[in-house]
Amino acid sequence: EIPISQSALTRSIHLLEDELGVKLFQREARGVIPTSAGERLYRHAYKILGDCDRAEEDVRNTDDYLSGEIAIGVSALFSHTIMDRVAGEFYERHPKVKITVYEGLLGDLLAGLERGDFELALCNFPLQPASDTCSLETLMELNSFIYVSSDHPLANGGSVSWDSIADAKWVNFNQTQSREAFDSLFLNQNLAPPQTPVLTNSLALIKSMILRRGFVGLLPQQLMTDETAAGTIVGIPLRGTPIKRRAGLITLREAKPSPLSELLAEDIRSICRDLSGV
Repeated sequence: EIPISQSALTRSIHLLEDELGVKLFQREARGVIPTSAGERLYRHAYKILGDCDRAEEDVRNTDDYLSGEIAIGVSALFSHTIMDRVAGEFYERHPKVKITVYEGLLGDLLAGLERGDFELALCNFPLQPASDTCSLETLMELNSFIYVSSDHPLANGGSVSWDSIADAKWVNFNQTQSREAFDSLFLNQNLAPPQTPVLTNSLALIKSMILRRGFVGLLPQQLMTDETAAGTIVGIPLRGTPIKRRAGLITLREAKPSPLSELLAEDIRSICRDLSGV
């Protein structure tokens, strides 16, 4: 609860509206809601409060004794392949720092950055140019192939045609970027994109549908290393694959990073260099 009476809060709002010369709230049947000016003021205030927290963190922390909290948004792919190592190694060096990891698809992560839920996101980049408010730092390239289970009819080692792939039952990400990449894959072969009976935000479900239910999926090679090494899932080599995407860190251009986020970002860069052999 806010330690202020309703009457005092109302007076404060009226004084602020008089000073700014705009209405910040309007009363409707369902209650009081912010105007567009009120929403803009809220976003500025949210960022200012975040800057204050980061300033306090900066003053309190030294290289010898880091404490505080840091949040990061991560796509599911990097939760499995990078972020577990990042979080573990960061904790070993800075055990007083609390790390919160938000997992989501690209659209969710960009929205989280704008809201200030976290300062940086580790994910694949948009197919279309990103918003001017975002800064993209490329750390790797993702190569996506078509995958089936090792006992799938298309995995018999013979020549596979695009027509047979188009007739297969597909599982795909329920994300605009992924659907656009999927559609373009077939349009480039002068084929209508197949209907996708199963859409999901879960990488685990996509893998399971491929492995146990005879579905076909388009996934980054980096995600399938364990399954392909074990021989349970195989890639289908076809003209036009792999689909290449850039990935790395996304931050807000105007936001000054906190010392903790800079340290975490440097750890991510270092681990990505190790994985790519650079």
